[in-house]
Amino acid sequence: MKKVLGLAMAAVFIAAPITAAQPALAVDQVFIHDVKAGQFCKKADIGKKKIADNGARVKCVKDGSRARWKRI
Repeated sequence: MKKVLGLAMAAVFIAAPITAAQPALAVDQVFIHDVKAGQFCKKADIGKKKIADNGARVKCVKDGSRARWKRI
């Protein structure tokens, strides 16, 4: 029984660094490859910032009655 408990404890110590929480990426650090400046975006995305497929930073802004991705 002690040997099994010892192996279980060893597995926990080995797995702890692997399963430790990783910091989440900020919204503007996430690469989105389907966004280009000038394209329409969802009204729900107004104010969000992303990185376009060409590396440009874009923000969804209201443009008249529609919302578009604009370079920032």
